[in-house]
Amino acid sequence: MSEKSNDRILKWLHEQIDVWINDTLVSAEQGKTLKDRYPLPVTATSLGTLIFFSIGAILVGLSAILMFAYNWDEFHKLGKLSIIFGSLVLSHISAVFLYRAHHKYLGETLHVLGTMLFGSGIFLIAQIYHIDKHYPNAFLIWAAAAGLFAWILPSKVHGIIASILALIWHASEIIEFSNINYWGPVFQFVVILVLSWRLRSKVLLAIGLIALYITSFMSLWRVEDDAIILPMLFCVSTAFIAIALLIHHTKYFPESSPVISWISHIPYLFILYLLTFPRSVKDIFNSNGLESKFLFFIGAMIALLLWAFALLVRIRKHILSSRIDYMGIPLAVIIISLHTGGIIQLDGWPGAAFFNVLFLFHALMFISWGCRQLSVWHTVIGCFLIVLLGATRFTDLFESLLMRGAVFLVIGIGIFLTGFLYARTKKSKGMVPA
Repeated sequence: MSEKSNDRILKWLHEQIDVWINDTLVSAEQGKTLKDRYPLPVTATSLGTLIFFSIGAILVGLSAILMFAYNWDEFHKLGKLSIIFGSLVLSHISAVFLYRAHHKYLGETLHVLGTMLFGSGIFLIAQIYHIDKHYPNAFLIWAAAAGLFAWILPSKVHGIIASILALIWHASEIIEFSNINYWGPVFQFVVILVLSWRLRSKVLLAIGLIALYITSFMSLWRVEDDAIILPMLFCVSTAFIAIALLIHHTKYFPESSPVISWISHIPYLFILYLLTFPRSVKDIFNSNGLESKFLFFIGAMIALLLWAFALLVRIRKHILSSRIDYMGIPLAVIIISLHTGGIIQLDGWPGAAFFNVLFLFHALMFISWGCRQLSVWHTVIGCFLIVLLGATRFTDLFESLLMRGAVFLVIGIGIFLTGFLYARTKKSKGMVPA
């Protein structure tokens, strides 16, 4: 068997181990043991090495730009253009020759340098010809060029650069010029997320998804009825968690499922935490605008359809009981939809009580899953959520020092028992000496 085929098999095995862990076929600790026994080959052309090469290329490019900028006014206009286009063409031509010589990562590094010089050239040419019109367009052109190289090469680093530049362009349009810009989220989804799917890159997926949430938040922020911001983010985050569940049970990049789920849980749990306060439901989901309500119901309907499909798949695979905390997410969407439609009222403490219980339920399920699967992250996050909820209710629910002390005593005992249960599970699975 060739070395290349062996590397491909090892990579496939590591991807399958992640799937086995999520399907509870093996614990997280057992999965780590398997990965340690069958390690991926350590090569000099890893993504980490490429990133260091790219950072070096970026710094070299910036230093060259600063050196020219020091005496920029002394150059003739033709000399300035020659420097800009000459360095740009030279870097990309050198990169092509390195690609043909099978030095892919060195070639990609020079392409990154060329992309940085291209962006610098945009601003320098604008300075030469005294162009001072709507500077965010420069970042848009720069992002489009980086995105084009990301698809043509293909290149993860160019994808990361394109995502960051598109985010800067989007923020500049909204913050500096107060423009309603919906193309930022579209760019992140179509150019970055689809590319991450093509390259099977979890790093690029994480960056693109975070940028998608940020650009979506900014776009909704500029809408006339800003009450739509959190409801739509709630729908989008719950929909993405459902998508993560669906992807997990397919052969199409299943290792992306934890990335999508973890990142989407952040806005979901944040909004759910806000709803644990008695007036938050009324403040967040009581928009008087018909357009805002219509958009929310469309988002909620899409999220519920995805959840129905995801739960149906889990029922057919007989794995629904492995993570019953997922049932709380579509339940929250249904309850909030009923409230927004005026069918039920969640104002005051009666409504907040439901979300407090749901938030506590998620925290306990995180801990339960973490202890059963020996996942430190799940366990720690579950404990953090309980402490956060307890500290919050400590300030607005209990006035007696005795009651406040009792609350923290209960939380402390619970965290102690969590540590005991985690250690016991680890010992029972033979991960530590008896």
